[in-house]
Order: sequence, then structure tokens, then C-alpha cells
Amino acid sequence: MSRRISITFCIFLSGFLFETRAQTCDNPELLCFGNNFLNYTMDSAQSGLDAPCFTANNSFYFSFFTNDIGGDVTVDIDILDCIDSVNYDTDLEIAIIETTDLCNGPYTYLACNAASGGPLSISATGLDANTTYYVQVDGDLNGPGITNPAQCGINPALSGNGVEFNYTASPDEFIISGQSAQLGATGGTQYNWLPAASLSNPFISDPIASPTESTEYTVEIINGPCVVTRRVWVFVFPPITVYDAFTPNGDGFNDDWVITRIENFPQCSVNVFDRWGQLVFKSIGYPTPWDGTRNGNALTAGNYYYVIELNDDEVNENLFTGSVTIIY
Repeated sequence: MSRRISITFCIFLSGFLFETRAQTCDNPELLCFGNNFLNYTMDSAQSGLDAPCFTANNSFYFSFFTNDIGGDVTVDIDILDCIDSVNYDTDLEIAIIETTDLCNGPYTYLACNAASGGPLSISATGLDANTTYYVQVDGDLNGPGITNPAQCGINPALSGNGVEFNYTASPDEFIISGQSAQLGATGGTQYNWLPAASLSNPFISDPIASPTESTEYTVEIINGPCVVTRRVWVFVFPPITVYDAFTPNGDGFNDDWVITRIENFPQCSVNVFDRWGQLVFKSIGYPTPWDGTRNGNALTAGNYYYVIELNDDEVNENLFTGSVTIIY
């Protein structure tokens, strides 16, 4: 279904900022469960429908759809800012409406909340499943000397078991270079993961990610007309990190040669040579870190050269060479 909406937007951490213009009853903004970071500006809304608890002067409309079960729904409106002058009101009103034609009716008002200068909350119970309902937020016009209705920035949030969807995304993952991680999301009927290049299939709920560097993935969880965005990092680390110096002086600090994550490779071989190419240390696996000795005798300070082979087919990087310095 096409929706005639003129918007400008920018992406924030977990939602969108909308500045909506010329909003009318034939293009109500969609409210979705799980997307509560929305900022709407009521500065050009139209005169709307008179409700049982207020006479409409500057109305703004939302729509929402219920889930497969239906039930109770609450709409909370934070009032962010209003034009505040002697000619402008600063009160808002809210109603939940059931209708098949929002612009022409007939209308059934399921809930109505009279004017308030603070946050608004309204609830309706026992809503039908898989049904579209509407919310009218209105700028009140009352009080002596007021000639313009309330025009405010508002932040709506939709909740309740009638609209709840269990949107989830997997936690951040940590992998070794060359390995993969399975991502996951729930709550949608469709999914769209980005960036797609390092994914097995970007359009399923649980793709396999094989990035070559740390990557932030974004998943759009699509449920009917609603899209909820979640983000998942896959952090990629080298198989091991080899420290390039140590101080085996017996003071209890940095006395051994540290190779991080080497314990993940029990079949690795670690070989260290002096500057003449003589083997001074050898180990299969690395259960006991090298303490800078050869046959129990302390070696002299200086540079030594290592060759480390991980001997693991599951990682891309298997061979590491370089130098390590003994310092006293």
C-alpha cells in the first residue's frame, strides 16, 4: 500500500527522527511496537475530528495494527516541546479510534483523554486481532487570549499485549579470523541483514556471518507494515597475539613470554631461536610459557626469533614469525 508522506529523516542508534509536514487523515503515521525513538512535529497538522472529550483544532493521526491475538493497547505520548507564547495553547488531547474510513467515518471512539500539558497516556482493551486502529493527537485551543492551538513535538510509544511482537536479535559475537558466527533475529515475517556481502543469506532470520574484519550488522525485522531495526557486532580477532618483549628477572611481573589465545590451539608448535639460528626453546602446545631460559639456564638479554605454527585447519592464519626481546 502506498502512503503519501513527505518526510526528512536521519538514523540514530535505534530509531528514526521524523519531521512530518502536511500530515492529514488520509496518511496517518504508522506506530510500531518496539520503535519508540520517534519524534514528530505537530506544526502543520489539520483541523481534525471532534472526539467525545475534545473539540479538534490541530490534529495529528497515527495508525497501528494488532497482532494475531489482539488484546490491550496503550499509547504513551511524551511532549517534548510546544510553541509557548500568549497566543498559543500548550495542551494536547488524545483518542483511540476504530473506523474503516478515517477521513469520513463512521467512528467508534474506544478511548479519549482530555487536554493535558504533560505526558499523555491512553489505553484500549480487548482490541480485535489483525486489525488497524487509529490514534488522534490534537492540539487544544482554550483559555482567554489564545488564538492558536497547541503545536508541539511529541514522542509516541506503543505497548500492550495486543500489539506486542517478540523482536530479538543475537548478542554481539567474538570470533577468530577465518571463523564464522551464526546471527539470529526473531519476531518478524521477513528479515533484511546488512551488509550482505559477508553473509550466507541476508534475507533469513539466522544467517552465517564470515567477516574478515570486525563488522556491525543491521537487521530489519519486518512484521506486516512495521520495521524494527536491531544491530549486532561481530568482532574479529587474530588467532593469537604475540607479545614482543618480556622481563624474566623474577620480580613476578612480565616474567614469561605471553601469547594470548594460544591455549585454543593445543597442537601448535612454538620454536624460538637465537641470532645464530640455534634452537633455544621448543614446545608442542604452550602449556608452560617460556621463561627466557635454555635447559634451565637464563639466556642473555637481546632479540630472539620465533616460528609459531598453529596447525589448525579452521583458521586462515597458521604461521606466525617475528622477534621477541628479553629485557633485564
